[in-house]
Amino acid sequence: EVSHALFTPAGSTSLLDALRVVSGVSVEGKAWHAAKMLLNVVEDARIERLIQRKFPGLVRDFREGYAEIIARDFFGLGDEHPNDRGFVDRLNIHFKAGAHYTIDFDSAEQPFLERIEDAESWDEVVEISRDLYQFLIDNDETVPEQEQPQEAGEGESGEGDEGEGDTGMPS
Repeated sequence: EVSHALFTPAGSTSLLDALRVVSGVSVEGKAWHAAKMLLNVVEDARIERLIQRKFPGLVRDFREGYAEIIARDFFGLGDEHPNDRGFVDRLNIHFKAGAHYTIDFDSAEQPFLERIEDAESWDEVVEISRDLYQFLIDNDETVPEQEQPQEAGEGESGEGDEGEGDTGMPS
């Protein structure tokens, strides 16, 4: 959350504009929920990398923290390997817990992995998320919409999000 405060643009205007760009629609609905989930996955990868760069002592804390949430089955994998999940789930798990798993990506997915790894700005996050959204549509891959557990503090904007998972997947 500190990294969001430091690196993610503040205010609803940036998010609303990004949702319009990613989803291609201007009104809230399923497309916006999918866009929010994709923005969250890509933005979390960027800001976690940036905070660890700014404060190198956090690298070990992140590794140990993700080991603990894996042990608690936060990602809901059970005995399943992340490679059995869809592309977006694999991306999310790769950027959060990739040190604990070997996650495979095919040649069409690999460019997204590289772009996310290199993203430095919010504008890049929005562009990648928009392209990822279109990729999922073009490849008939559904974007996860089911509600998942949220971390404390997420989705607490108070703007009509009661009971709705902020991302559609753990962050």
